[in-house]
Amino acid sequence: MLQMAKINGERYPSAALRLFTTGAGMRTYASNTALFAPGEALRMTLCFGTKDFLAPFVRPAGSAASEAEVFGRAASLAVATGPVVAVVESVASLASETVSTVHAKLGAVSQGGDAAAMRAEALGAVVNPRYIARCFTSLCTKNIVANTATFFFMFLADEYTQYARERDAGSGNRLRRRTTFEELIGGDHTPEGVPAMGARLSRKFTNRND
Repeated sequence: MLQMAKINGERYPSAALRLFTTGAGMRTYASNTALFAPGEALRMTLCFGTKDFLAPFVRPAGSAASEAEVFGRAASLAVATGPVVAVVESVASLASETVSTVHAKLGAVSQGGDAAAMRAEALGAVVNPRYIARCFTSLCTKNIVANTATFFFMFLADEYTQYARERDAGSGNRLRRRTTFEELIGGDHTPEGVPAMGARLSRKFTNRND
């Protein structure tokens, strides 16, 4: 909403004050959130859902044998899934936001003699093939760059975890599990058992430091 206000010539500070410091502004913010939030939820669901669906089909066979190969596999997965997910996400985003925008514009049209003409003008401004194509092109380009970069780090974490697990298993080591607080203190948690529990805790930390 701040970006839309900026497009309409209003400065960010004044738009923020208008929206978040008045009752009317908060009602406007809540109304717009109710209009556009479902579309955003659908877009994000399709984004990460499509990425998780495609990953098994494009993942290279076998597993990484070195850290350099981990980077290569993560990059290939990101390049393979990022553009496809961007197209799916952009179509969902454009469709949902167009519907929300049309609904918002039609809701703002007052009843009256020229209401039909105002509705037609509002629809013509939004449901326009040239406008939609321009929006889709810019949105899809942005999503390709953003998704590919984001997916690279997500796949990098997955691939490195698998690589580290197999490396440690082959060397006879296991990934160390963090000791929980319950395991650390152990014993009786009643008031009578607190001194003994404190002594055990002190010994454990002393032994670790030694």
